[in-house]
Amino acid sequence: MDGSPLTVARVESEYSVETGADIIFYYPLRNEPNFFLNLAPANGQAPSESNPGAWGVRGGIGTNGSIVAYSAICQHLGCPAPAISYYPPGTCSQTFNTGPPSPNSSPKQPFYTHCSCHGSTYDPVHSAANLTGPAVLPLPQVVLETDANGNIYAVGENGPPVNGHLNTLTGGYGVGSTVPLAKETPVILCSFPA
Repeated sequence: MDGSPLTVARVESEYSVETGADIIFYYPLRNEPNFFLNLAPANGQAPSESNPGAWGVRGGIGTNGSIVAYSAICQHLGCPAPAISYYPPGTCSQTFNTGPPSPNSSPKQPFYTHCSCHGSTYDPVHSAANLTGPAVLPLPQVVLETDANGNIYAVGENGPPVNGHLNTLTGGYGVGSTVPLAKETPVILCSFPA
């Protein structure tokens, strides 16, 4: 956030599953906010029931495959961040049974992405799949890659188009070759649909 290149080493030392502010960047268009997440536990130890976090996340990069990015626009009616926010462990008492665990995560997950507009909740460990509706589509995942120096680049998107677009690359202006990260205060609403 100081303008220096974003590297795997920097992300792994500065951000974790417990990072409270939403870390946002815009890609592939200037009006398309995305969450940047490192789902690894803060203490560097392997994830477990008592040490929330995840390694080996689908599409994840970094030492343990825990660094991911997803659209920060809800797939229900298009509410953008901060209305849709990442909820780190302990934010709310709610946990979700997420089905089969990833190689290194717990099936009972205390962290997720939740939209305060209408209650849609997404699972960042399992490709931002829906945990609660009314949204029926997952959040699009930003494809991240690294170079030989560990610099991180956004190079594409997987999944459905961003809400409101027939194609994720239409409806705005493209970003430049560098895009800064920004911290945004999330809207936290610990009221979830049944």
